[in-house]
Amino acid sequence: MKSIFKTLVLIAFFSSCSKEKEQIIPDEFQPYVDMFFEEGKSRGLNINLNEIDFEIGFGTLGGTIAGQCTFRNNKITIDEESWNFMSEEQRVWLIFHEMGHCVLDRQHKNETTNNGECLSIMKGAENGFNCSLNYFSNLWTEYYLDELFKPQSQIPAWYSVYEKHNQMNVLSTIFEKDTSASFF
Repeated sequence: MKSIFKTLVLIAFFSSCSKEKEQIIPDEFQPYVDMFFEEGKSRGLNINLNEIDFEIGFGTLGGTIAGQCTFRNNKITIDEESWNFMSEEQRVWLIFHEMGHCVLDRQHKNETTNNGECLSIMKGAENGFNCSLNYFSNLWTEYYLDELFKPQSQIPAWYSVYEKHNQMNVLSTIFEKDTSASFF
């Protein structure tokens, strides 16, 4: 009797180990999912989608939430109404953000540079957090993708030049607007 029980336990154990993972990806989302894995691979991260349970689809989230990842089952829900009003770039960033949660197990990262630039596309909206969004700039796009797949990525060297330029523009704008100010 003991040997039958041990055999059944072993069969159950090995069959649970070989359980196929399920992916549900509607055609509308497939290009974004593929792009996510290509960007990860180009940065040295080789994740095989077939090794994880993953689902993405439309739903109704309402309010200001455009997408949501349910961690326990790696399910992404995209608010259909929000999706319909998004540009192509916004759609990419939304899918990448939610896949950052569900596939990379990333949490929100609500930190900014001295100029108020987001340090990650994994920014959230907790406690009214808001930052400047430079997702559509070529320089920032590369940085944000690097940071998404390698959270320890440092802000790029070009940023110090950008930061100084930004500060100079802010100062010149202040001085141009207030011509009556006396500094003596």
